[in-house]
Amino acid sequence: MRNIMLTVSYDGSLFFGFQKQEDVVTVQGEIENALKKITGEDINIISAGRTDRGVHSLRHIINFYTDSNVGVLNFKTALNHFLPIGVRVLDSKEVSEDFHSRFDAKMKTYKYILNLDEVMDPIYYNYKANFPYPLDIKKMKRAKEYFIGKKSFKAFMGPRTGNTNPVREIKSFEIYKENNDLIFLIKGQSFIRNQVRIMVGTLVDIGRGLIREDELERILDSEDRTKAGVTLSPNGLYLMEILYDEF
Repeated sequence: MRNIMLTVSYDGSLFFGFQKQEDVVTVQGEIENALKKITGEDINIISAGRTDRGVHSLRHIINFYTDSNVGVLNFKTALNHFLPIGVRVLDSKEVSEDFHSRFDAKMKTYKYILNLDEVMDPIYYNYKANFPYPLDIKKMKRAKEYFIGKKSFKAFMGPRTGNTNPVREIKSFEIYKENNDLIFLIKGQSFIRNQVRIMVGTLVDIGRGLIREDELERILDSEDRTKAGVTLSPNGLYLMEILYDEF
């Protein structure tokens, strides 16, 4: 049994999220359908994470087991032949049998793009969020320091998370401007569903003056979702990379 790792990039606006679902087009579903055509096997891929509908990825890592004798580099070529244009395999390699794309991940980097134009160019609609109102970016930069470290992010959990452990560790959090886009760059080993979008939404509410910056520590301690800010739209969110000890 061989273990194959794929590096995948996709346009989240074209899919109903990553995870396979009945009767809708998903990234996982398309990859597994393509693997069936290539190997003749019913393969269930293992994913480093599950992005929501509308969330993009530049470097998503998956792995799968196969008994086929398809050359490892041929997986990249063959998959890109069968996959829709909205998802591309950037790399394929054979890895150790015990490699697990989710459990072995050491660091994930997410980027959120918030466009500040009064009227955003419509070609960016699926790829940036837009907020055409004044923001106190200095307050937002000071407040984001409360997120750094290991703590409970229960107040920043999205719905349908079940009994998920809310404790996560944020390694770094940067905020900077690129032209008229406000960029949020967040690094951590793992994230809860909607966590990044709620953290950024809360910082936007601080920048608007709806939440005081010194309230953020109390919001974290409260573990109360109703006290945190809005969940921003998924179209501005990108999974940028996933790091492993082996690679």
